[in-house]
Parts: sequence; C-alpha cells; structure tokens
Amino acid sequence: MLALAGAGLSTEDIAAALWISRGTVRKHAEHIRERCGTHTLAEAAARALPQAPAAALGAVRARR
Repeated sequence: MLALAGAGLSTEDIAAALWISRGTVRKHAEHIRERCGTHTLAEAAARALPQAPAAALGAVRARR
C-alpha cells in the first residue's frame, strides 16, 4: 500500500488494486502516517521506499 501511495495512486485506486475497501485504505494510511510521523502517506512512502513507486505501478498495471 505504501508503494502504491508513493506512486501517486488515489485511495480508490489503491483499494481496487489490493481488493480492499476505501475505508480500510484510509485506516491503514492513518496508522502508517502515525507510525512514520508524517502528514501524508506519500511522504511516508518517500521516506520508507525511495525506489519502490515505479515497481508498484508495474504491479498494478499487470493486475488490470
């Protein structure tokens, strides 16, 4: 989820890619932001996964 957010996907797109609800994405995002001490999920992704966004997009495109 973190890599998908870092790649710029919306909450709805992340939910669809992971087959979970938008509410679940929002709750996970809240927990991730709290643990990473960031204000946005994209900021947490940039800190944790500096090279992952491109790989995440490839995985999402392959599933569609």
